[in-house]
Amino acid sequence: MRKKEKEKIVNELKEKLKENENIIFVDFKGISVAQSNELRKRIKENDSYFKVVKNRLLKRALEPQDDKIIDIFTGPTAIAYNNHDPVKLAKTLISFSKENNVLRIKGGLLRGKFVEENKIKEIANLPPKEVLMAKFAFLMASPLINMLQLLKAPLVNFGILMQQLKEKKG
Repeated sequence: MRKKEKEKIVNELKEKLKENENIIFVDFKGISVAQSNELRKRIKENDSYFKVVKNRLLKRALEPQDDKIIDIFTGPTAIAYNNHDPVKLAKTLISFSKENNVLRIKGGLLRGKFVEENKIKEIANLPPKEVLMAKFAFLMASPLINMLQLLKAPLVNFGILMQQLKEKKG
C-alpha cells in the first residue's frame, strides 16, 4: 500500500472516529465469510457500521489517545460504530459472539472515553433505551401521584363517612 493511500485511510478513520461517539474494537480471528456477512447484516439493521482496519493505521488515527487503548491493538481488529445507541451496538456484538463463538470484544470508545471489555458487556446487559425512559418517567411521576393520593384521601374518607351515616339513618 502506498503512503498516499495509507494517509487517505487514516484521514477517513479519523473522520469516522470524530463523527461517531460509540466505537467498539473487536477481534474477529476465525470468523468465516458467511459469519462476517451475517454480522454486517445485523449491525446494519441497527444503523451501525462494521469495518476491518489495520492496527497500524488505526493507531495513527487514534494517536492523541492514551496507552490503554493503543495496547489493545494486537491481532486482527475491526471496528463497529454508530452515533446514537451504544447499547444496541454492544448487544448486537455480544449476542453474535455468544452464538458463533468467534468474536472477542477488545474495548471501545464511548462518548470519547476508553471503555474496557467488561464495561461493554455490562452495557450490553442494560435494558433498551425505551424501557429506561419509561422507568425514568415513572420515577419522576411517582412523587406527584403519591401527593395527589394524600391530598384526596381526606375527601374520600369524608365521603365514606357520609355514606355510612346515611346508611345508619336509613
